[in-house]
Amino acid sequence: MAARPDNSSSSPNAPDLLPYIESLEKKIAKMGRHDLDALARAGVPRQAMLRLLAVRAGSAGDRMPGLIKPMRARTVELKRLASQLEALARDVERAIDAPEMRIRFWAYNLGHSFYIEPTEGLTWKSEAGVPLLPSDMRALAQRFRGEVKQFTKALRAYGRKDSQGHIGFVLFQIWLCRLRHGAQVSDGPDCLDKVARLLTDAFEAAGRNKYGQPATQRPEQANPKEPPRDKCFTADGLRQIWKRGIGKRLQNF
Repeated sequence: MAARPDNSSSSPNAPDLLPYIESLEKKIAKMGRHDLDALARAGVPRQAMLRLLAVRAGSAGDRMPGLIKPMRARTVELKRLASQLEALARDVERAIDAPEMRIRFWAYNLGHSFYIEPTEGLTWKSEAGVPLLPSDMRALAQRFRGEVKQFTKALRAYGRKDSQGHIGFVLFQIWLCRLRHGAQVSDGPDCLDKVARLLTDAFEAAGRNKYGQPATQRPEQANPKEPPRDKCFTADGLRQIWKRGIGKRLQNF
């Protein structure tokens, strides 16, 4: 069996999962040794934390990768179609009102009026159903824009859950470990700066960004010292994930 690349962005098959997770654990242990030691002293077992980080980073994004991306693509396509329909409606409206858009107009001006029936108009407005086309196009464009709003609501809800649910589970396990250790953590887990660094290391080792997507090379930033937002976890970000997820549920008990 060929060796797995260090920065593989694809998820391993089921038979390869355990070796892959174990290889991630070794990388994370090397990258975050000091933070793992600090959490171990705070009551979070080192090996349990390693397995938790490796499993979450290694399987992040596997739950809905085939849904979220095409949903975003359909949203963009619906916006584009709505804009095109509105532009086409304006063009059709002008064409309907313009007599020069029919051969009858030119035949009349060329002195061939005998080709035109007296009851026929010189514009498309005289054709049954044609004057309604621009308003139908605008109505369809409006329906498309309404569907875009529904897509946006769904992506905000499920996209966030997909990218942050696995992180909430990590925070919950750390919170339980701290409670067993006797810490006063009623407002949620502490040591979040260390956890944020470890999560960043874990996802970097798995070749993913913090949203569970395959990490790609980014263009140069204006400030090279500032890390990309989609790469690094922060203590404030983890605190928000806790408040929106586990913390909110615990308040209801």
